[in-house]
Amino acid sequence: MVYAFLKYTLLEVDGVQRQSPCKHYVKVRADHLLSGRVRPLMFRTEDGPTVIIDAVEDEREAPALKAGGQGMRYLCRVGERHVFLFYDEPLWFIEADQVLAEAIFSGG
Repeated sequence: MVYAFLKYTLLEVDGVQRQSPCKHYVKVRADHLLSGRVRPLMFRTEDGPTVIIDAVEDEREAPALKAGGQGMRYLCRVGERHVFLFYDEPLWFIEADQVLAEAIFSGG
């Protein structure tokens, strides 16, 4: 069960909860290409608005320095903002402080 909040993210996996003020778990809709690559198209929190990704400007294996974790990092352009979206199998999360997260999910 995944709980997503804008101030802190609580992740419960096998009864263990983890917190990070910069890690916001999201649901992602993505294209899975024949080459095996994954291209994210949009994301949203459990019951938040859908955020459409305008462009994926970079993708690489990298750590989430602020939020903790390791996985495929996508530099996504959402409107005028840039967001790091991570795929840390089997979960997706964005790395953003509270101000950026609120702006992204409010459409601002």
